[in-house]
Amino acid sequence: MKFIVGLSSLALVSLSSVSPCLAANQSLSPSADQSLPNATKTIQVAGLFDSVNEAINTVDREQRRAAQRAARERAKQERLERRENAARARQQRTEAYQKQQQERAAAVAAKREQERKYFESLTPEQQKQYIAQQRARQEEAAKVIFTILGAGMGGGNSAASPERDQNAEWEKYNEEQNYARLRREIEAQNRENIRLK
Repeated sequence: MKFIVGLSSLALVSLSSVSPCLAANQSLSPSADQSLPNATKTIQVAGLFDSVNEAINTVDREQRRAAQRAARERAKQERLERRENAARARQQRTEAYQKQQQERAAAVAAKREQERKYFESLTPEQQKQYIAQQRARQEEAAKVIFTILGAGMGGGNSAASPERDQNAEWEKYNEEQNYARLRREIEAQNRENIRLK
């Protein structure tokens, strides 16, 4: 019983960071178990300190591991939140872009419809003048584009005749396409009007 009391006081003193040698000397007083030799008593005390140190080291290791796990989990959570925020921002940008595209498409469609109605309201002679005006605008735009492209490539006017031929062909093609498109729209509208009557 005295040996157990001595060991508990030794453990108490050891855990309270007092010199373990002092605690060992006090706990192994002559009144303790006399049947054990002094070497055995010292080994028992040293073994006790080793087990106490191992327990303390084990607790420290577990605390460090728990802290590391918690830090890894926090870092993982922060990465997930950043990814989610980036995904949300990307989705918002995509939705805004799609909305702008839809608004532009609606504006273009409204403008085309307005032009079509205007064209239908014209007399055949006025329609020809309107087409001529549209062709002139397209030619002017093509000239500006080709001038910019020619200046950007450093070509200047050295190869003007092939470009003029290409411009003329391109403009003729565009005029024919616009005229054909307008004709088809007018014919479709006329058929629709006849069918509705």
